Amino acid sequence: MDPHLSSVAGPVAEEGSQLLAEETVSHQSGEGSESSTSEIDPYDWVRQQIEVGARPREVLLSLVGEDCPLPPDLEEVVLWRLLLQVLTTPPPRMRLSHISSVQQVVDLIQTSSHILVLSGAGISVSCGIPDFRSPEGVYARLSQEFPELPDPQAMFDIQYFRDDPRPFFRFAKDIFPGKFSPSPSHRFIGALEQKGKLLRNYTQNIDTLEKAAGISKVVYCHGSFATASCCECNWKTDIHTIEEDVFSQRVPECPRCTEKGSSGVLKPDIVFFGQSLPATFHQQLEEDKGKVDLLLVMGSSLKVRPVSLVPIVLDGCIPQVLINREPLSHMTFDVELIGYSDVIVAELCRRLGQGWEIEAKGLPAEIHTVGNHTHLFPGAIMEALDRGNSSPGPEVGGGTSPDSREEVGCDCELESRPKRARLDSSHTENS
Repeated sequence: MDPHLSSVAGPVAEEGSQLLAEETVSHQSGEGSESSTSEIDPYDWVRQQIEVGARPREVLLSLVGEDCPLPPDLEEVVLWRLLLQVLTTPPPRMRLSHISSVQQVVDLIQTSSHILVLSGAGISVSCGIPDFRSPEGVYARLSQEFPELPDPQAMFDIQYFRDDPRPFFRFAKDIFPGKFSPSPSHRFIGALEQKGKLLRNYTQNIDTLEKAAGISKVVYCHGSFATASCCECNWKTDIHTIEEDVFSQRVPECPRCTEKGSSGVLKPDIVFFGQSLPATFHQQLEEDKGKVDLLLVMGSSLKVRPVSLVPIVLDGCIPQVLINREPLSHMTFDVELIGYSDVIVAELCRRLGQGWEIEAKGLPAEIHTVGNHTHLFPGAIMEALDRGNSSPGPEVGGGTSPDSREEVGCDCELESRPKRARLDSSHTENS
């Protein structure tokens, strides 16, 4: 990203998303005809502006105001990207003021019957799955074993995979299904399903530990290691078809292509850079979003779109709870339970009572509260917390000090929730 872009994108996007809430689209069906109002996809709208030769700086300033501090030397491609970010950055969600304590989270779990769990890598760390970014992690090891890799993340680039699949299959050997057991966090999600409370588990993980934990209501947002498909003919097979090749560090070849005298590589069905998310993600989310009565985000930094937008597409009155090692400054949750997810779910299960027992090592001796809604468990990353005027103390009821950020109750939510951004299609001036 252009260095100027990172410095202006945040404030521009924030201001733009608020202004766009009031923008409308006017479609003229002919001269003198009445105009109608409808929504336009931001990507289509930007494409229209490019096609008619619009100047991105003028378009951007018309939306966010002439006094916006845009550096004069930004290239047009950067301006178009910034404009797209403005159009696709949703307004911030307002926190629900009547939910703040750990016990209230327990009560919500007890009374909810359509819980959506969005899970990430944080719930699999305790299983022994190698991490990516530590000094001894996957990326560091691959950099040494494959010095020709331009970037360790290139092993997840579909074009690089087509040129050299060996680095990826070296990684695949370390994470192959059957090598690891589910964590207490996985078993907690499984318990939600067993008790008829789980609407769906949307997981960003590819390790298939959800299946091992007995979770059937699962959507693999980034695909998974459950199956593999040929990159040439799309023939699909069970992942264990390529198990022997992976552990022998041979690139698995497609038998269908071999029979026809051609060649194709069998790639596990995970989403690479340059590939679209599975259609099931979008279809299932469209079906589920109107049914959710509680959102639990577990072990995810929510930095990758479109999965990071899941909390934002839900109705603002739906309670949202974060279970993570650090808070997420770009998101707004009603309650933040910060620390090791296994320890946190063990405490929740202890409070939920009989029938919620899961195997977990130890319980927190004390829970500290920051502000009114953030509760610290063992493993919390303290540096990520903005304490403001509050100080941590033992949890008592809803917390020890009021939250300095503005809150809004559910009865006010319909008035405070911004409308979806709409764009003025008449802005198609040529240069």
